[in-house]
Amino acid sequence: MAAVFFTTAAMACSGIGSTNTLARPAGLADGTTELYLGPSFGWATIPITRLTSSTVTFELPASAQSDTVAVYFLVERTANRVVYSRLGELTCDEPIDPVDPIDPVDPIDPVDPTDPLDPVDPIDPIDPTTPIGSMGATSLSQARDSFRAAQASRVMVRATSTEMAAPSGAPEILITGSGVQITKARTLVPKLGGVVLRERSLGGLGLSMLAVDMKGALSKQALMIKLAQGGANVTVGSNSLYSASSSRTYVNEMVGGQDWDGCILPRGLRIGLIDGPIDLTAPALQDVQISMQSVLGRAERSGSTDHATELATLIAGRPTDKTPAGLARGAHIYAAAAFMRYKGRNVASLEHISVALDWMAARKVPLVNMSLAGPKNDTLSKVVSLVAQKGMIIVASTGNDALASVSFPAADPNVIAVTAVDAKGRLFGKANRGPEVDFAAPGVDVLVPKKGGRTFRSGTSYSAAIATGIIAHELAGGAQSRNAVVSRLSKRAKDLGQSGRDEAYGYGLIAINRCQK
Repeated sequence: MAAVFFTTAAMACSGIGSTNTLARPAGLADGTTELYLGPSFGWATIPITRLTSSTVTFELPASAQSDTVAVYFLVERTANRVVYSRLGELTCDEPIDPVDPIDPVDPIDPVDPTDPLDPVDPIDPIDPTTPIGSMGATSLSQARDSFRAAQASRVMVRATSTEMAAPSGAPEILITGSGVQITKARTLVPKLGGVVLRERSLGGLGLSMLAVDMKGALSKQALMIKLAQGGANVTVGSNSLYSASSSRTYVNEMVGGQDWDGCILPRGLRIGLIDGPIDLTAPALQDVQISMQSVLGRAERSGSTDHATELATLIAGRPTDKTPAGLARGAHIYAAAAFMRYKGRNVASLEHISVALDWMAARKVPLVNMSLAGPKNDTLSKVVSLVAQKGMIIVASTGNDALASVSFPAADPNVIAVTAVDAKGRLFGKANRGPEVDFAAPGVDVLVPKKGGRTFRSGTSYSAAIATGIIAHELAGGAQSRNAVVSRLSKRAKDLGQSGRDEAYGYGLIAINRCQK
């Protein structure tokens, strides 16, 4: 079924890149700020420069390289449908008679604006001077159905399960760069068909971040090119989602891994934890110094406290009658609550992770645990590289998908990637493998606190937390970089699997060296 739009006569345009003025139709609402080019141009938006009671003025962009250009305005947009009305048609070579047929690239049949619509079109004749609000329900319903059919050839790519969804349903896109570059991008985005959702300043990293909804108008690659052409040198990527690298719960009598009992740091050390909120009432954390900061927005609901509380206990918890001591007792935990409830899951977005790292960098936290896993993301790589240049060492879990590739951010070269093994040194069945794996640590049937008791957990989240506690002692002993830490630990790691470093265990089972009780 052909799409239906309300038509006006065609007019000559003033030329590409110049201003054009058309009569204002009755249905164009006050306060409207943008118009749309036709489907041949992907429904790209163009800003209205002047709107009066009788006319609408706009600038035809250079991208509209066509002799004839149809211009539309928005009638209705909901989660399930979009309805446009045609404002008019411009020809940029010579004026055409208003009764001439519409260019065949337009998604409607040629019409004479003084006659009813062609009878083959399954809608009632529409008087182009009739206000939209006075149309009958049947005609509007048919217009919606027709428009949806026409849109079938222009399918917007919707957000996946690893991306934050924008209001339009497209992936939310993060634009990252210096303050000056983000200011330029903020001006360009609306002209490219997008909407700015919010802006974040990462002052500790010298960056700013713009969250935008491009509504399917441009791909990430095309957007970055357009922004660069407009003078904005920025990084563009999806607002990726990262989930906790935990697996199913094991409740049995066996305590997996090794029993680390009472290792106390020779001196206090700041350790960062990017996860959910911590239950500060947990008995194992009563004498642990914890500074906690939520990086979520006001409307975002915090994730569960279970995972972060378990990790904090493994890193720095005191011994109780339920659980053994953490490996880095005496540490000061800087916890960024970055996990939120999103579509029934506990996830942290790229935006939240970036803000958390900026918060920790500003407080000179030298060691950060990120027991989370997700897709590769260039923006996160840039942020990780910046904090690494400031001396921050990040420990991350390889992921629990039984894949032949390590999850991100563990796969980043600036991160120490940790996999999980059981009490007998066997690889956790769901652990990801890859050349980026650095070390293995206990991560199967690990004893952790639970409200009112204790339980056993398995996953690379827990092995990364245990490795973080061990690495804290290397920093206390003088190691000041990722390479220095890896060099020290690799020399005393217990080789597992194939001889030498391999894609399953890395250098082997990580081992603690300095322990003061």
